[in-house]
Amino acid sequence: MTIVIYTRDDNTTQTIKNNLINSHNHSFRYSDYYGEKQEIAICNIEYIKAYRRYSSLIFDCNEITISKNLGVLEHEFKNTTLIRVHRSYIINSTFVANITEKKITLSSGKKIPVEPKYLDNLYDKFPDAFLACGKRGPYKKIHLLQ
Repeated sequence: MTIVIYTRDDNTTQTIKNNLINSHNHSFRYSDYYGEKQEIAICNIEYIKAYRRYSSLIFDCNEITISKNLGVLEHEFKNTTLIRVHRSYIINSTFVANITEKKITLSSGKKIPVEPKYLDNLYDKFPDAFLACGKRGPYKKIHLLQ
């Protein structure tokens, strides 16, 4: 799979590559409904949606619900490609197809709302990497291989 991201500098490029590598080397462990330990590769998680004190992880056309809220998961996934973009959503940046200041479209076609409060998470995590809308200057195209 090839990922195309727009960025202005090589430091951002290296940050993105490092985060992609970290995501591939990590797994998320959880207990299923029957109490059995399960594991998901973080790179396979497309997005996470909050349901009160529970969260649903969407990955590989599957969905599981776990009893952790989004705040806890946000902290656990701090050094990965998962980014909080809404009070109810965390997305995996490797699945981003398009991004604006109001919504993110994932490669599956799913549209995720973006709250202004969380725009800084995108800028801080991957400065200028996703917004190719002209507001942040010229961008060079980079290709990342997974």
